[in-house]
Amino acid sequence: MTCDSFQGPVTIVLSRDGEHVAEWASAEGFHGPVPAATALQAAHVVRAWQRAYLRSPGDDELRASIEQQALANLCQALLMSNEFLYVE
Repeated sequence: MTCDSFQGPVTIVLSRDGEHVAEWASAEGFHGPVPAATALQAAHVVRAWQRAYLRSPGDDELRASIEQQALANLCQALLMSNEFLYVE
């Protein structure tokens, strides 16, 4: 185990006035690399595109958006690593 390891699942529950509103589970939400874009990722990109531009993205726009998100996630992971944060 290293400083970047994660052991044990965590579940976050959001409730309002005693009523269950939402739930996030680390076992499902945080995982290793996904080999290709999932239908859920594509659906999120399409929905965001429709809200921002009031139209659906074209095939090239959809593909580029998913690739940019993957690159943004990689950059964020690199900048948050202990090796970057704690320079000796």
